[in-house]
Amino acid sequence: MLSKESYITDSDVIGFKNYLINLIKYNITINHSYIVERQNTDFPSEYAGRRFNITTLESAFKNYSWNRESYEQNKSKLDNISKALKTNDEQNLYDACLACLEWGAGGTGIALYTRNKTWIDEKINQGININKLLDDAHKQMSSNQPDLDSFTSDQHRMNSGFTKIYALRYDDFIIYDSRVAAALGLLVVKYCKSNNLNEIPENLKFHYAHKYPNGGGIDKRNPCIGEFQFPKLNNDSRKHAESNIKANWLLGDVVSSAGKFWGTNDSSERLRALEAALFMVGYSVITHESEVTVKSSTESYSQNDTESNNGVNRVANADRLWGVLQGEWPENEVWLTIEKIQQLIPKGTENIDNYGSYNFAMLTLLSTNRRKFIVYEDKAVEQPINEEVAKTNRNNGIWRHHSNARVKRLLNAEE
Repeated sequence: MLSKESYITDSDVIGFKNYLINLIKYNITINHSYIVERQNTDFPSEYAGRRFNITTLESAFKNYSWNRESYEQNKSKLDNISKALKTNDEQNLYDACLACLEWGAGGTGIALYTRNKTWIDEKINQGININKLLDDAHKQMSSNQPDLDSFTSDQHRMNSGFTKIYALRYDDFIIYDSRVAAALGLLVVKYCKSNNLNEIPENLKFHYAHKYPNGGGIDKRNPCIGEFQFPKLNNDSRKHAESNIKANWLLGDVVSSAGKFWGTNDSSERLRALEAALFMVGYSVITHESEVTVKSSTESYSQNDTESNNGVNRVANADRLWGVLQGEWPENEVWLTIEKIQQLIPKGTENIDNYGSYNFAMLTLLSTNRRKFIVYEDKAVEQPINEEVAKTNRNNGIWRHHSNARVKRLLNAEE
């Protein structure tokens, strides 16, 4: 069973904690950089397509940007949301949860918002008190010996949306989303290399989540490299809760030991500041060489799939949908029906709201002559989809006629 005492006294955890404290107190360089995607709503427009350099954790914090707004602008919004989340009034709490999800997702049309809202609505329809639901989940996660069995069922929920709700409702709780997870992974690898470790210590194996570039390519939030391998979240509430708890313990210890830094006034504000720095570091953890690979991959797609300028954009949508699907694919299921895939990446995913664009993106994703993502159980279904996607005057919705057909990811294929 997970134990706070055994975790924070573990020699590897103490070593990494001291490593982070030194990065903060002595402004030690981490020399991290990445290319900001041209199509993004995170950074101000002038950063699009340019390299973003992070010399230290403090510089990451000072250059924080989300929804194209600064740390102070976001903090003002989050202070109001946090205050609202701490209410006992059920309706006000519900509204605050939705406001938190909208902020975290970047809009109400994103799956992160819609799926979590649906889950909350279902609980309310079952007569469940949301205050009690959140408090019971937090009681387990704040325990010195948390029992995470309730996160293996539908009783409690943890993902990159709910971690924000918990973090803003309760003190000493870190937002553990794909960016913070990627940043922790990156820094763990740097720590291991600086200490001549050949593998990641068990207690530093934080789970990470997928995030693929808009134009296709490799996972930009995957911190694994060589012998340094981390486990995947795979949309698993229990795994997410486990890593979030470990991050709470670790980073809580860091801020209490580091003292005042970066102009912050108290431990709660310092935790938010450190979280913001990690958030900026974790936008992308792929290397420069990997970025070149992404660029080449995107260019080859454009050359092969160009029928019109709109066509190139729609093909990119297929890669964006696939990136989301990779993270949503149930861990214990090899085969999925096309209908199930549509449920996992519905219209509106990645802001693909146009019906025609979504249909063509799905058609492209499900084809095997335009993409090499999947393998069909019934090859007779594969042929008409491949034939249709190659046509100029095509039926983009033909894939809907094969909703019961089953496919698996190529990475699970035998050939």
